[in-house]
Amino acid sequence: MIKLFRNIRKNLIIESKTSKYFKYAIGEIVLVMIGILLALQINNWNENRKIRAFEVKMLSEIRLELIRDTIYFNAIKERPTAANESIDKIIKFMDNGETENDSILKHINNSINLSFQFIYHKGAYESLKSVGFDKISNDTIRIMMTGIYDFDLPRAGNLIASGEARSKLVVENNFSKLFKYEMDKTTQGNRPALRSRVDNLVENSDFIELIMYRKGYAMNSISRLNSIIKNCTELLLLLDKELEIKDPLSKLPNDKWN
Repeated sequence: MIKLFRNIRKNLIIESKTSKYFKYAIGEIVLVMIGILLALQINNWNENRKIRAFEVKMLSEIRLELIRDTIYFNAIKERPTAANESIDKIIKFMDNGETENDSILKHINNSINLSFQFIYHKGAYESLKSVGFDKISNDTIRIMMTGIYDFDLPRAGNLIASGEARSKLVVENNFSKLFKYEMDKTTQGNRPALRSRVDNLVENSDFIELIMYRKGYAMNSISRLNSIIKNCTELLLLLDKELEIKDPLSKLPNDKWN
């Protein structure tokens, strides 16, 4: 093609057809410019396609981690929820003037043993963070995602941990004053059974302090987890829309957190 253009130019110069030569030269320049523009357009298209493919890959990985975490958060919420229900029953006994320790002892274990690990996946998010958030074209997703991972999740973890530390200290200080374990004989062998060291638990100040602290910790944990689950679910809905995923979030897989 280049050789053909050269021959045409040469013939026009030899034949002294200056006006035709200039017209041809202009036409050749235009063709070259069009070729360059087409090449740039194709190159830009390829680059945009690669950027979009990378964006889809990263958002898909974050989505999968969010699904696992949302399942896990719902699972661990069952523990403070059960503890709160047991504590409410104890408080009801206290309000009704129940003095039988055996009625209260049935709910002590649930109200005491409500600790859990607040952990979550963030590998995909950290990978995206290392290459730059400008790779995410959807501003709403980018803002919500950074808010959840850089603020909401760490803050919830710190508040739950600090609440557990304060509540655990009250349990350690008061539990041994109030309760003891004795071995009971059952058809399946000897088993430890919880017993009260005081005659009337509902009027004991140490017991009331213990129950109120656990009540506060349970309610705080439920509130924090509900907030996190809500935020994660909203982000998942945005990701599903962005990635054009049709599966409804109401049918999350019954998978274990790992």
